[in-house]
Amino acid sequence: MKYHLLMVMLCSILLFGGCGQKSIETENNSDNTPSVTEQSDKDATDIDEDTTDIGKDPVNLKIYGLDENAENLVTDDIELETLDEQTIWKALQDNGKISAESTLLEFSKDEKTKTLYLDVDHNFGDRLRSFGTSGENSMMISVVNTYLDAYECERLKITEEGDILVSGHAEYTGYLQKITP
Repeated sequence: MKYHLLMVMLCSILLFGGCGQKSIETENNSDNTPSVTEQSDKDATDIDEDTTDIGKDPVNLKIYGLDENAENLVTDDIELETLDEQTIWKALQDNGKISAESTLLEFSKDEKTKTLYLDVDHNFGDRLRSFGTSGENSMMISVVNTYLDAYECERLKITEEGDILVSGHAEYTGYLQKITP
């Protein structure tokens, strides 16, 4: 019986040794089998066990735009928990660069050509068409430069619900590179 108890204790230590403090206690039950109870070691460590992304560092994102005179390129650095096309889109919305009603419908990246493809909804196009030249430039600089920088790509093609994105000032038929004012 002692050998069996010793083996159970050894296996428990090996199985649970790296997962916080564990102790084996024998309860007064009919078969005297050991039970494992967990002791909280939250005070002894800086790791927050409630965090789902333990060990992941925040990701920095540079959001581009124009200053209030629409003359100079400005950037805002923010931290995100994850970096993907939807969190970037949401960050652009939260920073007022694109409308909250707009939706990114499709996104893809071609590694070979370092090209991004974005398909946006009509809300995005309608908002773009509502601006004058400066407002349109600011909105496009925000989207194009932010995505190209985040994905370390060289060009981006943007469409509106699968069709050519057309504003009152431009038809975005080709590939866009980082835009400067």
